[in-house]
Amino acid sequence: MVHKQNENICTTEACYRWAKFLKNALPKNYTEVDPCTDFATWACGEISTLSDIQDENNNILRRVIESPYKNKGYPGIGPYTGNNATDDQENFGKMKAAYDACMDEQQIKKQGIKPLVDLVSQLPGPEEYGTTEDIDGPTFFRQPDSKHPDVVVIWITSGTYMLPSKEYYDDDETINRYAKAISGMFAEILGGESRDHDEIAKKVIDLEAQIARAEPSPDVADSVTYNYNPISLSDADNLVPNISFTQLIKAFAPKGYTTDTVINDSPDFFPKLASAMKNTTADVIHAYLQWELIQTWAYRVHGDFRKPLKTFNNWLNGYDPDATSARWADCLDEVDSNLPWIESDFFIRYHFNDKAKRIGEEMTKELKEVFKGRLEKYDWMGEAAKQKAKEKVENMVAMIGYPTKSPNVLDPGNLKQYYARVNVTNASYWDNGIAFNRFTLEAAWDDLLQPTDRSEWWDTVPTVTGYYTPWKNELVITAGSMQFPWLDAGLPDHINYGGTAAGTIGHEMTHGFDSDGREYDERGAYRNWWDERTRAAFDRRARCLVDQFSNYTVPGTDGETIRVNGRQTLTENIADTGGVSLGYEAWRRRAERGEGDNRLLPGLEDFSPARLFFLAYASNYCYQVRPQQMVEWTRTDVHAPVDYRIIGPMANSRGFREAFDCPVKEPTCELW
Repeated sequence: MVHKQNENICTTEACYRWAKFLKNALPKNYTEVDPCTDFATWACGEISTLSDIQDENNNILRRVIESPYKNKGYPGIGPYTGNNATDDQENFGKMKAAYDACMDEQQIKKQGIKPLVDLVSQLPGPEEYGTTEDIDGPTFFRQPDSKHPDVVVIWITSGTYMLPSKEYYDDDETINRYAKAISGMFAEILGGESRDHDEIAKKVIDLEAQIARAEPSPDVADSVTYNYNPISLSDADNLVPNISFTQLIKAFAPKGYTTDTVINDSPDFFPKLASAMKNTTADVIHAYLQWELIQTWAYRVHGDFRKPLKTFNNWLNGYDPDATSARWADCLDEVDSNLPWIESDFFIRYHFNDKAKRIGEEMTKELKEVFKGRLEKYDWMGEAAKQKAKEKVENMVAMIGYPTKSPNVLDPGNLKQYYARVNVTNASYWDNGIAFNRFTLEAAWDDLLQPTDRSEWWDTVPTVTGYYTPWKNELVITAGSMQFPWLDAGLPDHINYGGTAAGTIGHEMTHGFDSDGREYDERGAYRNWWDERTRAAFDRRARCLVDQFSNYTVPGTDGETIRVNGRQTLTENIADTGGVSLGYEAWRRRAERGEGDNRLLPGLEDFSPARLFFLAYASNYCYQVRPQQMVEWTRTDVHAPVDYRIIGPMANSRGFREAFDCPVKEPTCELW
């Protein structure tokens, strides 16, 4: 379609599409809604942008996987030849085999429940739990040493439990339904009737509840000042009776790895776990471990054999008891979780334009300059702290779009080598799960023999996300998030900067200076580079955000009101507020220099570029959430509920208040 040109109106296909998107987003009565107090309703109406974009990305991947292999190569590069062509086809075949095995529900049903029964039967019997090192509770993970970020070490942390948070263990209806699910699954796996397992199910839940209540509260759990506690391995062995970390590390660590130190991530957890274990009988510990295996692996058997668990999960999440997700979506998750970089390779070549990557890289450079310029103006920061902060911004690594190392998703040979240890078959969904689990564990433990891989990505390319890693001083923005309506080469700057510079890049950049990220220096090392006056001033400004968000509430499922935890969500609220501020200033500076495209949208000429900037930002968080999910979100997530990720940062933006003619121009809170 060719549209009539107008020098003041953007007439690209992308602009017509965005104009249509906005018209659909705005509620019919938006003129009756006050944007200054409820911009979430004003901007979003009934749309769900976040889930729509992820669904679109998933549908693209589904079409690729379900279609015959094509040697397409990359735009500007062309088809592969020689070994690259062979390797590329083998990579595709491995991805398709994983997907096809998952889709073959007839074979999964024929296989029955026997693989899960066999797995559970491999656990030691209750009589062995007096001396065994297999008692669960704590969890291992490998991560760089916070003070020595180039060295990968073992961390020990709190245990696992099924319910979303400790509050759920105090709700009678939830516990009764949960006990029924455990009893039902035990009957499926261990035999007998469901009622035969009622008593042990209740005891398993009681142990889970003790573990849940022993966990550190969410507002401190991710704070390096709380969780960085190096201890000797001999001291770790004394934390919990009958759990020998020395023996566990010896069993899992690669040949040649030795250590006499681990980092205790949850210092308050282990004394409570020791107390719980002391008062728990061996048969209950055995049942707890059985249940943990069952709930972890049950999804790999046919749905007919896991109905009690599925029914409970559906109720917990607000779905119909018999609801099921589309099988292709489950199988795409199988690929995304276990062969993410092969999947990412094909997503990029079919659905990512390198123009978007270049725009993102340019935005990052501009945001860095804005951030450094703003640091100069902060009278609450000492001069030495300002200088170190500028060095941190300058040294911040930005990885945009997709990884080209560890592995290089553009190199078929590198991808083939990366996944060489994984044997994937199209004949057994269960066997693939075992192979993927072994590969993941071996790769994680092998990392202990190498320096920190600063090129490694954590999230897949098609996933709509970005993240900041403090011990690398690195931000990552995935190709999946650099899509319409947040970024497009055919859109004006005010849309791209609102959607991506403010909503994603600026947000992740600010994480380097949130209440946790500020503890790391320009190299990613945990150390105190703040003078006392500057630290105190930061804390006062952060306290404003804590109080602001703690005044927000969401409705519960039974009529009660649940208050947002401003302390728990502080790091993300700092990043949201800072991202908006950085993105808006970067766009304004660019516009004032006469650079870029700031034309209006067709049919929406009354919407100024500034207003469109904030509408583009808000579109990142237009997301419909079920009441049950909102309760879980508010209790457990470090992000504020989606509406307040719009309302809160807008209240803290002078630019927003001016653009929408709000009676009060002064921001509620200001930090970065």
